[in-house]
Amino acid sequence: MRSRSPIFASLAVSLMLTGCLSNSYRVHPDELQRIARLPPDQHGGAIRATQGFLTSSQPPEQAPQIVLVDSDPLYTSVGPVGPVHGRGGHGGGGHGGGGHGGGGAQTGSASLDADMAAVLVFLAVLASVGLAVSEGARYDGWVATDPNTPLYLHMPEGWRQLPLGYLDDATAARADYGVLLDRGTRFQRLERAPLDRVGMTYSVDLGAGRLDGQGLGDSWGFSSRISFGGFFLPWLGVVGTLGLAWSDDGLDTIFVGRYGGEVQAFPLAIDRVHFGGYVGGGYQRAKRDVNLDATLVRSTPYYSVGGIVQLELTTRMALTLRGGESVIAAVGGGVLMSPELSVGLAIY
Repeated sequence: MRSRSPIFASLAVSLMLTGCLSNSYRVHPDELQRIARLPPDQHGGAIRATQGFLTSSQPPEQAPQIVLVDSDPLYTSVGPVGPVHGRGGHGGGGHGGGGHGGGGAQTGSASLDADMAAVLVFLAVLASVGLAVSEGARYDGWVATDPNTPLYLHMPEGWRQLPLGYLDDATAARADYGVLLDRGTRFQRLERAPLDRVGMTYSVDLGAGRLDGQGLGDSWGFSSRISFGGFFLPWLGVVGTLGLAWSDDGLDTIFVGRYGGEVQAFPLAIDRVHFGGYVGGGYQRAKRDVNLDATLVRSTPYYSVGGIVQLELTTRMALTLRGGESVIAAVGGGVLMSPELSVGLAIY
């Protein structure tokens, strides 16, 4: 019976990656300045804000008050507000050759590599779940509240507060950022912002693909991809990839590890559905246990191309469907086409 320690370790990692969301909402400097230019009674109408975590820096509720002289009284007026932005806008404040590399029979075990890869994929999936219920699920969009609601400002001299409606240009210009606290009264979430890929990204994809049979017959098997990288434009990014795939027919076991990267682009979106593609490449190492008494090992470059369809779930999370081909040098000459299809979750 296999040890259960990898499972417990996986759960521990998942729990550590899962952050608890708080009732605080950060307002970025450019959004503060936009609000300050509005009439005071409109300061609470539609504020772009991002929900924080319990581990984030929280303002003290008894922060010193900023006193403004000759200020008019603020009227309390906040009611239901409809959608504030259409789809597609992000708003402000968001933030070749191959050969046999080692060929022939070698001691080793593709089945052992496949077992280790299964544990790694399990860990990666749990990490993805943890990020989905924290980073992926946190609210990033527009909120409405009463102009009398306290606005906590992180200033060069420390935390300060004042009623939201009293925010002026000079104060907004000096603030590093602001924080609103949702205390359950007169605080409304209006609308999430559209999917925003800019920044770091992590994704896990699971599916099936054709594996390198090293001249002994190709095999379809389980295929996975773990990706980590970043998008420098909303539609264009670069990620590093770790591909782990294996199959076992009871006699032979094939394991394929791919280590490389790819460029992803999403030039088209229709409502919540985004269409794009990828090109990539890297290094592939394939192992095959033959008749349970020898292991063939082969290394070769690979190149990949394919399409991606994403369904936007939140501002920071999307369901991904991928389909494409990988090209490697075939045993005995020529090339081997390896189609693959997978579904996964991307966190931005």
